[in-house]
Amino acid sequence: MARKKGRERDAKLTQSGVRVNEDFSEDVRDVRRKLFPHMVEYKNAYPEAQCFLGYDKLICGNETFVYDAGMEDVREVSRLPP
Repeated sequence: MARKKGRERDAKLTQSGVRVNEDFSEDVRDVRRKLFPHMVEYKNAYPEAQCFLGYDKLICGNETFVYDAGMEDVREVSRLPP
């Protein structure tokens, strides 16, 4: 409920030049920074695919990717059947 009200207020602020976004921890922001180039690469390969960052995961079509800090790389964790 609070998130919905916040988004409604955000719509009112767009004309004022103020931007409101969700607050993530530094660790999550770092993971999202590392997933973003992978999303661009995926979108270039599959322009029709819908991609979005969900917290600390990248979801592109029916595939889910995470950043593996141990391997320092993005890896696929699941694929749903089409």
